[in-house]
Amino acid sequence: MLLVLQGLLAPAEVATLREIGREGEFVDGAISSPGLAAAGIKRNEQLSLSSAQQQRVEQIVLGALDRNETFRVAALPKLIRPPVLSRYRSGMAYGTHIDTPIMRRPVPMRLDLSTTIFLSDPMTYTGGELCVETPYGEKRVKLPAGDAILYPTTMLHRVEEITEGERLAAVTWIQSMVQDQSKRSILYDLAVVTQWIQGAAPQSAQYHTLNNTRSNLTRMWATD
Repeated sequence: MLLVLQGLLAPAEVATLREIGREGEFVDGAISSPGLAAAGIKRNEQLSLSSAQQQRVEQIVLGALDRNETFRVAALPKLIRPPVLSRYRSGMAYGTHIDTPIMRRPVPMRLDLSTTIFLSDPMTYTGGELCVETPYGEKRVKLPAGDAILYPTTMLHRVEEITEGERLAAVTWIQSMVQDQSKRSILYDLAVVTQWIQGAAPQSAQYHTLNNTRSNLTRMWATD
């Protein structure tokens, strides 16, 4: 399931992250994926995790994810990685790859879902599409600033080469309470239908039955 989170960030939050993108201390993206960088697959920059601005990036991105109901319902997050502010300039790209299944710092966690939050106006750069290989073909994603894409970390993906301008984005990864993607999709679909029934027939028996079913399935499938 690929899910667009429209308006995840407020305009003021986008502006703050863009300012950090202009003034922050960026390092070679090889620092986080030396093998992929050495192979020429990863060519980008990222905000130094030891920089003074990193805490502000985490505050904005994690706060936005926490208040977004669609994200909470779809991801059922247990753990979220500290977000990385990534920058692609002309000639930079990230070739086809799969993200590591487990990250060990700052705490060990399994990576189930990936999130890319677009921060640059798509009209200001050429290239830079996030291309995700799904069972139904390739999905090319280039969203307005402040929007995000949520997708399973199990999918091969790449970032097309920038030929003009600059692409700034924030990326992070999630360990879900429900590991199985098919089960997460079922729970999300049930949540959408439950919300619709609540709007059409508030407090109806049908609403309570479906909501109870969704809740019980969540309990059944969630892990500690």
